[in-house]
Amino acid sequence: MKKSSMFISDNLRLDALVKGLHLDISEADHYRLVSGLYQHIEHTRVMAFKNGYDQGRFDEKMDRY
Repeated sequence: MKKSSMFISDNLRLDALVKGLHLDISEADHYRLVSGLYQHIEHTRVMAFKNGYDQGRFDEKMDRY
């Protein structure tokens, strides 16, 4: 899977997750929340890789949650 399509897939999952929470927030705040969550996940993946974790196995575990 290409990085760009992975971004779209992960972003859509996060969008659906946040919508499922039924938060009373504006569309702009919703977008910022989804974007912030995605950035946090990507940062966590990068830090795990830098610390020697198996990236494939780490991504597998992250995708389960």
